[in-house]
Amino acid sequence: MSAQPLAKSPQPGRVAKPEDLSVPEDDCDIGNMRILVAHIVEEWEKLKRSGYLDNASIDDILDLINELQPVFDIADELQEILARRTGGGQAGSHSV
Repeated sequence: MSAQPLAKSPQPGRVAKPEDLSVPEDDCDIGNMRILVAHIVEEWEKLKRSGYLDNASIDDILDLINELQPVFDIADELQEILARRTGGGQAGSHSV
């Protein structure tokens, strides 16, 4: 099973459950990650358009940061892997 159906599986207005976002161990590749990241970006854009952020309390913003912490942790881990492989510098043409 591909992760592609996951992009549409969570019901609007319902917090996604872990099983909504899980990918079978034998179906992991960057394409699956792109779908999940695109979904996060889409939800972020909806939050901004809705005006939620204009009225969000400090606690609400801290909650959002906390919810996104696993994504930040992944990015940090990838930066560490990249640094080990490049001797501390950035490699390739991708901006980070």
